[in-house]
Amino acid sequence: MNHTNNIAVLTAFERAVLDEIRAISDAKEAAGMSPINVLAFEMKERLNAAMNRLYTLRLIEVGSTLNDKWIKLVRTDAENE
Repeated sequence: MNHTNNIAVLTAFERAVLDEIRAISDAKEAAGMSPINVLAFEMKERLNAAMNRLYTLRLIEVGSTLNDKWIKLVRTDAENE
């Protein structure tokens, strides 16, 4: 099955997710692990780590709602002009 056409229609976010899945799988393979399947919690951990880093770098703000959390970009002075 040719997946080239499928990859061409991916959004930037979908490509980033695919790249992360590939990176985890490749790391498992290089470490000699089997199976090299990527678990959903591994992806959630990576997303959480990335969000924490963005927060630490003050690129996003995070707050609580009644049932979830909100996320907002922190605009730089250059972006606000």
